[in-house]
Amino acid sequence: MKLQHCRSLLLLVVTGLSAAAALADDLRNIKRGEPVPPCTLSAIDGTSIDSGQFKDSVVVYVCLSAEQRRSEMAAMESQGVIQALANEPVRLIHVTADITQKAYFEKFRQDRTITTPLALDAQRTFYSKLGLIVFPTTVIVNKEGKLDSVISLHNSDYRHALDAHVQHALGKLTDAQLDEKLAARPTDNASPRN
Repeated sequence: MKLQHCRSLLLLVVTGLSAAAALADDLRNIKRGEPVPPCTLSAIDGTSIDSGQFKDSVVVYVCLSAEQRRSEMAAMESQGVIQALANEPVRLIHVTADITQKAYFEKFRQDRTITTPLALDAQRTFYSKLGLIVFPTTVIVNKEGKLDSVISLHNSDYRHALDAHVQHALGKLTDAQLDEKLAARPTDNASPRN
């Protein structure tokens, strides 16, 4: 009886995790094609970041959590992808609600030479408007201010996926071309065995 109870509990946990993973590339409050609410946030350097400044640009928000390896990787790799698109109308903003971790972010950004603006969502209003599910979450907003795509978490394909989604938001890839590019995932392992 105990064994059957354990199996049932395990099945319930696995089912729950599978459902969460299936929903992870979505936001709870905004669907693809819907307008992303405007926001004005204070930056870590004391300046103000107003989404109204980014009209006619693709905006990439990378929502981070402090002292989380996946968030650190997303912060570093997103900056690299957007720097490679320097001639395109693309803006990158890192966002965190972990305002008590300001010293951590300052040191991390200095150590990794991250110059991307870091917005502080002290009241979690931006996070709430989006309905974030996991961290890091990367939100790509097209030039019309509508949600183009979401990348949840960080994995080995993050850089490739972010570049493809930004190209799509810029209008350089159709939906079919985006799907094709995402399916053709590059590998970092160039050894003959692989």
